[in-house]
Formats: sequence, C-alpha cells, structure tokens
Amino acid sequence: MFFNKKTSPSNGRIQAEPSEKALHGASLVREAWWLGLVLVGAYLAVILITYSPQDPSWSHMASEGASVDNAGGSVGAWVSDMLLYLFGFSAWWWVVLAFYGMWLVYKRLGSTISERPFLLFNLVGFVLLILASAAFESGHLLAIPAQFPLTQGGMIGNALDTLLRSMFGFAGSTMCLIILMAIGFSLFTGWSWIMMTEKLGAWVLAAHAWGLNKYYDWQDRKAGKQVEIKRDEYIETERKRTEDRPPIEIKVPELEIPKSERVLKERQTVLFESMPDSALPPLHLLDEVTTTVELQSAETLDFTSRLIERKLVD
Repeated sequence: MFFNKKTSPSNGRIQAEPSEKALHGASLVREAWWLGLVLVGAYLAVILITYSPQDPSWSHMASEGASVDNAGGSVGAWVSDMLLYLFGFSAWWWVVLAFYGMWLVYKRLGSTISERPFLLFNLVGFVLLILASAAFESGHLLAIPAQFPLTQGGMIGNALDTLLRSMFGFAGSTMCLIILMAIGFSLFTGWSWIMMTEKLGAWVLAAHAWGLNKYYDWQDRKAGKQVEIKRDEYIETERKRTEDRPPIEIKVPELEIPKSERVLKERQTVLFESMPDSALPPLHLLDEVTTTVELQSAETLDFTSRLIERKLVD
C-alpha cells in the first residue's frame, strides 16, 4: 500500500510527459500549416495577377523553348490557367481560402482541442461559395475586363448556370445563386448575416446620431456667433456714444446755514443766571458747521454714472 502511494506520483509524471510532447508537436504542426498557407496564398495571388494566355499551360500549347511570362514560372502558368479555365474570375476565392485558413490556424496555434469538424464545416461552405460564385459570374454578371482561357465563370460555372437556368429560369436561377452564395459565405467565414445586419443597423443609427449632434452643435455655434456679433456692434455703438458725450460739469452748491436764535441766546447768557428748565444740553456745546463740503471728483462721478448706465442696460 505504501509502495503504491510512493510510485503513483512518478507514474503520473511519466504519463504526463508524452502528453506534453504531443501538445508541443501539435503546436509545431500548426505552425508548419500556417507557414504553408502563407506561401500558398501569396503564390496563388502572384500567378493569377501575372497570368498570360500566351504561356504554355494546361489549355494552351506553345512551341518548345517558348518564354513564360508568369511570375510563378511554368508551374504558375499551368496552375493559374487551370484555375481560370475551371472557375473564371472566381478562382480568386482560392486565394481567400488560403489566407482565411492561415488566419484560422493562427488563432488556434495555442489551442489544445481538436477543431477539425469546424474546419471541415468551413471547407463545405467554401465549396458551395465558389461554385455559386462561378455560376453567377458566368450568366448573371456583365463582362469582366480580364483575359480568360475559356470564358467568364469557367467551365464549371458555365455548366452549373446552364443547369440551373433549365430548371428555374433566369430569375429563379439568379435568386438561387444569390442565396447559395450567402449560405456558403456564412458557412465559410462563420459570420451570421443576422448579426451583420444588426451591427450594420447599429452603425447606421450611431452615424445618424453623430451627424445630428454635429448639426445641432453647428447650429448652436452659429446662433452664438450671431449674438456675439450683435453684442460687439452694440458695445461699439455705446462706446462711441459715451466717448462723444460732453463731460459732466459739477457745480458746488453754496451752503447757507441759517443762524439759530437759540444758539445766539444761549451764547449771551448772563453770569449767575439760573439754568434753563429744559433737560436738553445747551446747543453751544456742539461743533460749528463747516462751510466747506468734500465732494467727489468729476472723473469719479463720470465713471460711476457710466457704470450705472451699463448695469441698467444689462
């Protein structure tokens, strides 16, 4: 019993080592797939761009020693000619497949779960997409300004379009191909058309709200600018009016204080005369009235009057 307890951790470590090696090996395989898909996608794009119908290829024979204009060499000339012969311009979906597969593998470089069913699901969608695209290109698109070894849409697209037209007619085949392309694209990319529509609607509403806010801000700034212009004009008019106004003349009034009979009487009091019966103190105890009064300067009065006018206007 004690022997089993001591050896169980070592057995667990021994069993864990192969799994870690297997995970590391699977990660290396995914990296190899990623690099291979990068190479395939770039090579397909180059050979399709530099395709020349004069190169010796799958559908065109040339004399021995003829030059090859395709940047991918003789192999590139053969592969590009075959893809364009079979699918027409829709052969570019193979480039999309390579780069999209590269992106999927890149996202799963550190994954430990086998996701082969999902990848096969994408491949089924791709087959449906490229077939429907080639058929739609063959009979439902205007002429594409490009050179093809056979015809627009290729041999497969032409055959599929002819079959669907014989079964559903032109309008029916058009609707069928559009639906098939939508289904294939959704299966291939994993994007939901409903979610894409909702996101598009949310973007449209957000753009509309943003535009309304910008419009209202512009209206507010415009109204504020007009008010500012009117206020500046009014201030300039008031400034000129106050500058042209004649200065204020301040006339100092002459103070004439009448003499009080009581004061004169109390000043002429006779010695030893009895005190008055009134409880009030005598007036001669008060200070004499000064004939000079301190007045505000003309500048102070002018400033105060203008300030009062402005406050009343506001």
